[in-house]
Amino acid sequence: MNKEIFISADRILKLKNLLSHSINLSNLKEGESLDKKIRNFDNYIKNNNLTKVGPFVIKTTMSGGTEPKIILTLLQQIRDVDFKCSIPYEIVEEINSGMCVYTRFEGHESNANVAQAKTQVYAYENNLILDTTSYTVYVKRNEDGSCVLDNFSVIMGREK
Repeated sequence: MNKEIFISADRILKLKNLLSHSINLSNLKEGESLDKKIRNFDNYIKNNNLTKVGPFVIKTTMSGGTEPKIILTLLQQIRDVDFKCSIPYEIVEEINSGMCVYTRFEGHESNANVAQAKTQVYAYENNLILDTTSYTVYVKRNEDGSCVLDNFSVIMGREK
């Protein structure tokens, strides 16, 4: 298996007509897991007979100073534009990430953090300032844990 991570700058992620669910990781109750939240999200889509369009996406946003807060937003494009969803889910008409550093990771999902590390090194070497928001697009997931992920890390600006 090739262990190269493809990387490039100045990419934009545009998504339309999304079912969305935000999760504050610090507010997960005991016994709750992210995997369970994702299964519930997927079940909501199935139970409401919604048609998925494109891959599953997770938006990650970090905020706060001494006690950082991590918000994960589960996103799935759907074909059903007039669907009225119930809380805690919502419909987002469009997401336009702006300019991003893009990485493509192929390998075991447990090693996907390597792509994010490479993004940080790339930003440092190219004097880029990255926002605390990134998007992970699950292009392919296999039962054995192998996957293909595209990551878009939003560029805030350039250092001088």
